[in-house]
Amino acid sequence: SGKHFPDFVVLEKHRIVFIESKDARELRDSNSEAYRIGQEAIEQCQLASQASKTRWEYWAIPHDQVERCATFQDVAGQRFRFV
Repeated sequence: SGKHFPDFVVLEKHRIVFIESKDARELRDSNSEAYRIGQEAIEQCQLASQASKTRWEYWAIPHDQVERCATFQDVAGQRFRFV
């Protein structure tokens, strides 16, 4: 597929987190493009983690859970869990 750029990238000492806000309905629909992109991003992060000493993660945040000025910990608690 083509190039894809996440909304946010968080760099920590031993972890890189790619964060995107996605439509909540699309995240719940395993046939949607948003769900497919999320699954592919998770697979790519797993491969990158295996090839490096850094853990790579992809987080999709349902759009209706996004709040202004949320902390990183707040965002972590709102991420969608892909099955």
